[in-house]
Amino acid sequence: MPIIKTYNDLDLAFTAHPNTGNLSTKKDADAVVRSVRNLLLMNHFDKPFHPEIGSNITRHLFEPMTVATTLRLETDIKNVINNFEPRVQLSQVRVQAVESENGYNISLTFFIVNEEVERQTVFFLERYR
Repeated sequence: MPIIKTYNDLDLAFTAHPNTGNLSTKKDADAVVRSVRNLLLMNHFDKPFHPEIGSNITRHLFEPMTVATTLRLETDIKNVINNFEPRVQLSQVRVQAVESENGYNISLTFFIVNEEVERQTVFFLERYR
């Protein structure tokens, strides 16, 4: 009988479960997608005792919006996912500069290990004031 892995993570919105009052959790694919997003938005030294974990991609927001910056951002995203998220097999990373909004549209397409469904997460990377 094959072993089926389930993934559980805390919901970082810290909402209470409506029935039990305990913290809500994210399960399976939702947990992995949330983990990928958190990993990308985390900078080096954000995680105590593990300064190497994180993408530090926000540093690219303060560089000129050129093709070279977009390619470096794409490479950094690929590296951090391949190095720190073993549950994910990347298919495609798209980074598009949006100069009018001073940010980047980032789209990741990936497979979760042992699943046949392709997942996608999209977010906008911008500076916060």
